[in-house]
This record gives sequence, C-alpha cells and structure tokens, in this order.
Amino acid sequence: MRSDAWLPLIATVISLEFTMALWRRWRQSRRSYLRSWLISFAFYTAGTAALWYGAAFGWDSATFRVFYVCGAFLTTLWLAQGELELLIRPKVARIIGFFLTLTSAIVGFFILAVPFVGDSVVAGSAMPHGKDLFPVPIRVAIMLANILGTVVVVGGTLWSGWQSRGRGAAAASRFRGTLLIAAGVSFAAAGGAVTYFGEEAGFALSLTIGIVLMYFGFVVASRRPGAHRAAKRRRRDNERGTTVEPGRLLDRDVDIDADASGQPAPATLAQSPAYAGRG
Repeated sequence: MRSDAWLPLIATVISLEFTMALWRRWRQSRRSYLRSWLISFAFYTAGTAALWYGAAFGWDSATFRVFYVCGAFLTTLWLAQGELELLIRPKVARIIGFFLTLTSAIVGFFILAVPFVGDSVVAGSAMPHGKDLFPVPIRVAIMLANILGTVVVVGGTLWSGWQSRGRGAAAASRFRGTLLIAAGVSFAAAGGAVTYFGEEAGFALSLTIGIVLMYFGFVVASRRPGAHRAAKRRRRDNERGTTVEPGRLLDRDVDIDADASGQPAPATLAQSPAYAGRG
C-alpha cells in the first residue's frame, strides 16, 4: 500500500467507528436528527473508503464516482438535515427531508451514470478532479449543496449556542460539542474546496482532522457534565460506609439512580446503604 493511503485509511476507520456509535444511539432513542447524522456519516465513511482505495491501489471510474457522490455531495447535506431537525418543527423537517431524499437520489444517479466530459477515462495513481470530468450542472449542484449544507450546520450551531446561553452545564456541553462538529465540517469542506481547484496536498489530512473534530464533538455533546464525578463520589461513600443524618439526602448529584426521564432521583435515608438492613 502506498504511503499516501494511510491518512485516508485512518479517516475511514474513525468515521466507521463514529457511524457505529451513531447507530447505537439512534437504536436507543430513535430520534430523527440521529438518523440523519447516521446517514451522513455512513456516506462519509464510504467516501473516505473510496479515497483510500484510490490512493492505495489506483483510481478507476467506479471508485471516483463513489467518492464524489458520497463524500463530495451527500455527506454535508444530510448533516445539515440533522441540524434542521434539531431546530425546526418536526413537520417542516419531514417535508425538507422528503425533498432532500428525492434530490439525493436524482443528483446521485446522474453523478454515477453521466458520461465524463470528452469520454475521459479515469486511471492511475493521481487523484482525478471533478472539474475536469463532470459537466457544469453537476459541478454547480455539488458546489451549492456543500455551501448550503455548511451554512446550515455552522449557522444552526451558532444559533443553538445563543439560545442555550444561561441554561446550565448540560446545555453548555451540547453547544461545545456541536461547535466542534461544525468546526470539523468546515475543515473537511475547506479541504474539498482546495481540491476542487486542483490542490490535493493536505486533502486527506483535512478529512482526517475533520472527522476527528466531529467525533470528539459528538462525544462532548453527548456527555452529561459531572456524571463521572457523581459516580465516583457514590462509590467512595459506599466503600467508606458513609452514614447520613435522618431525612438528609445522601447525594443530590448521584446519576446512578436516575429515573426514567433521565433526571437524578434523590436518594433518601431509606434508600441509602447505611440504612439497609436496619428494618
């Protein structure tokens, strides 16, 4: 395998792990924005995998078309759809999702099937460029999709941050996470734009940094602030056999006893280990 294929391989592995994490989260909650992000990063994984294959074993028409339709066209659009599902009414989001699905199918079909300009043939180790192979309407559609998707993701993130100000640590954590996701999207989009104009140096690096930022942002946004510290305190108190005064809460921040709504359930004296067995 050629040396310049390692970065696309790393990006593919990280993206695949991210996609599986989204799959697990979506199966638990069935939330629409997680489904759209799952679709987006499944496309991102396919795009980086095609980039890795082309860099490692040489490019052909099928590999380049998969890279272009998945990585250059569909990823940002579906990420933007997920952002919209966090911000707007569900009915409006479903309507937009319907038209997005239709657009994805139509434009994706043309990217996969349209003849290259001048019946060009893709072959060799050098990465091809869409501006040399696809007709103008397809290039314009892809450019508009990426601009619109990036604006929605970045703008939606900033708007969410403004709305969540002063709403506590959990809201602040979500904002920091989505800000990292937006930074990752911008990083990957900037790399794609540079490649479009014929500069491929650093493109794989930008995709790798982009997916790392997005994955880390997802982890930060999903984390409940202080949960790990509360769990440590609970274990420490149990190990020490901590007793409490009658009627006093054992630990107001204990996350282990969370109820079905996800909110911590205060542990009263009757629920505490120190009281157990006193009957």
